[in-house]
Amino acid sequence: MKKLAWIVISLMFIFSGCTSPQDAPKNEKEPPKQIEVVFQTNPKVIYVNEPTTLQVVVTDGEKPIEHASDVQFEIRRKGEEHDEMITARHKGNGLYVAEKTFAADGVYVVTYHVTANNSHRMEKNEVRVEQKQGATTQARKQSNHSHTHEHRVYMTFSPKEAKQNERTTFQVQMVYDEKPLTEGQVTMEYWKGEDKKHTYVTMNEQGNGTYVAEVSFASSGIYQFRVHVIKEDLHDHQVFSVEIK
Repeated sequence: MKKLAWIVISLMFIFSGCTSPQDAPKNEKEPPKQIEVVFQTNPKVIYVNEPTTLQVVVTDGEKPIEHASDVQFEIRRKGEEHDEMITARHKGNGLYVAEKTFAADGVYVVTYHVTANNSHRMEKNEVRVEQKQGATTQARKQSNHSHTHEHRVYMTFSPKEAKQNERTTFQVQMVYDEKPLTEGQVTMEYWKGEDKKHTYVTMNEQGNGTYVAEVSFASSGIYQFRVHVIKEDLHDHQVFSVEIK
């Protein structure tokens, strides 16, 4: 009986020795690295009516991120309610850029929105736009007048969050030439991350420059919405980000 017990113990010892730490299943996953963003303008001194490059360098703390899902700049002049969204393009080595020409001097708030590695980063930065030395007072007045009465469509889009598998009504309010934009052909285009498939939905006018559309989402994540409006010779679009939880 003792002999049988020793045989069993020996076999258990042999089989346990055959399993090395390398054979054990690896259940631990490294958490995704937090993205880091550095913002700057080129040139650093910005002048009215001269092209300026807005740029961010995106890294994971060690290496540049070359395939960010979305990079945008939100631009608003201090003291004004309306903002402008500009989508950046990838230049390589983690660098994403967008061009902007400012029509008037003053302080602007530039907020970058970066989505990468399943993370979203945003930060506000103030930049000052100046008149070149020697500019006349009349030129300054004309520049401010041009900015105030610039003919572009201002859009207010909501909501900025929605729930997965629930139908959500999205609404956009449009103002053109300081009046509600009515009788426009409005289309809402949306997609998730780097998906090549984009979905298009016609938005119905509710009056007073308000247009709505109802959609649902099968998966969570950060979605991009591009709202298009066409009316006679007018054709404009703006991009917004929405988080689906």
